[in-house]
Order: sequence, then C-alpha cells, then structure tokens
Amino acid sequence: MTYPYLIQGKNIVVVIDNKPHTITTSHIGYQKIKDAIRLGRWDAVKDIIEPKQVVLIMAQEMFPSRAIRCSGRARNCIPHWQLD
Repeated sequence: MTYPYLIQGKNIVVVIDNKPHTITTSHIGYQKIKDAIRLGRWDAVKDIIEPKQVVLIMAQEMFPSRAIRCSGRARNCIPHWQLD
C-alpha cells in the first residue's frame, strides 16, 4: 500500500489512515523516512513515523545483543531486560 505524500523543501507530509504526519529535519527518523519513501518501502514509512517504533529501532541498533520481544505491532514491544 502506498500513502499520499508531499516533499516540500526539507519538510515531508505523509497521510496515513487519513491522518497527516509532518516530518521535519528535527524528526529522529527524517532521513530513514525519506529513504523509505524513495525506495517505496511503505511499511517502513508507517513504522518509522510512530515515535515508539523509532525508539525500539534505535534500541536495537544501540544494543544489538539484547532482544526486544514483540507481540503484534510495535505498541506491544517490551525490551526483555524490563521483563525480568
């Protein structure tokens, strides 16, 4: 599925589920969102725009040896060290 989007200057606007998301260069996932749009990876665009998913992606990059368990979408993900 593709999402309507507009790139104007350094701002990106993506409409997901009838909700517009404005991403500026200060967004932590700005470059990843821009790259995902360019490559047509729309599932990644949706996941990266959600702040909780961005934090989980960063945690996985910063701590690759630690598993992050998920049930369903990212809303239910908990780093395993918080389960103990």
